[in-house]
Amino acid sequence: MAFKEQRTVYFENRGKENTEKTLSMAKSRAEELGIRNIVVASYTGYTGALASEVFKGYNLVVSAGMMGFREPNQHRMILENREKIEANGG
Repeated sequence: MAFKEQRTVYFENRGKENTEKTLSMAKSRAEELGIRNIVVASYTGYTGALASEVFKGYNLVVSAGMMGFREPNQHRMILENREKIEANGG
């Protein structure tokens, strides 16, 4: 029977401090597998903005959440993050 071993990474704590490392590992794995289409969720745009730098040249889609989630007619994504994502091709 053929099998393949994969590495699993667990972080000591949750939070933004893990985002860059997570995206870096995701990019390495995408390169190994030849994946060029990337999707990330990003309510405020923090993760999306970082992903747009890490995955520059890839087909990056940033799912921004729904309008009015917390307040009517309000979007949670920070405008500067959205502009950065779009400027980097996301």
